Order: sequence, then structure tokens, then C-alpha cells
Amino acid sequence: MDNAPYHHSMQQEKYPTSSWKKEEIKHWLIENGEQPSAEAGHKIVRLPPYHCQYKPIELIWAQVKSCVAKKNTFKVADLKILVQEALNNVTEENWKNAVGHVEKIQKEDAHLDLAVDELVDTFNIGIADSSEDELSE
Repeated sequence: MDNAPYHHSMQQEKYPTSSWKKEEIKHWLIENGEQPSAEAGHKIVRLPPYHCQYKPIELIWAQVKSCVAKKNTFKVADLKILVQEALNNVTEENWKNAVGHVEKIQKEDAHLDLAVDELVDTFNIGIADSSEDELSE
């Protein structure tokens, strides 16, 4: 689930926020008929807003839209049927592929992030070293 503001702008009821205490969130989940994720065997991963490349649902949604576009009659009456058909065609294998692709991108980006951090660290050290050298002259 991402934290993009537009995903939260039309909420009718009050949803938990990061300022809520753990007990308040548990109470809200129980009141709304949901189990806390850990008890249900799930892990919630908060993703940065506007980073669709980290979200497998975006790949699945693209698949659904492509399927609808290929058969589109441009009649509103047909749209619901086309969307339902496209959603029904999404397989467990599609999901596994989407998740695998996203995990690969996340690992690549994490590796690049570490490389950039190392480069920046050496750059900062280089600046500090040259400043010290200039002072000692």
C-alpha cells in the first residue's frame, strides 16, 4: 500500500494514521471486521508514494487495461463485462511474475542506493581531506 495523498483524499470514515497508538489501531481493525495482519499471516509493507515500479498491482492493472483495450467496443454497457473478463483472466502465475519482477527491481535499486551512498561517502571524505591539507599548508 502506498502513502500517496490522493489515495486517502476521499475517505468517508476515519482510518488509522501513523499518529494512532497500536491499541487504537487494533481496536479499529476489530471494529471493522479485519484481523491484525500479523495474526492473519500477512506483512504490510509501506511503499513510498509515486513509485509504481515497486507495486505488483500496477503490472496487473496494466494487464487488465490492455485486455480491455484489445476488445473494447466503446460501449459503456460492454465495459463492465470486459473488465470482469479481464480480471478473471489474471492468474496466480501472473501475480507470481509481477511480484518477482518488482522484487528484482527493488533489489537492483537497493544495490544502486548503496553504491551511491558509498560514492557520496568517499566524496565527502575527499572534500574533508583536501580542506585539512589546505589548512596545514
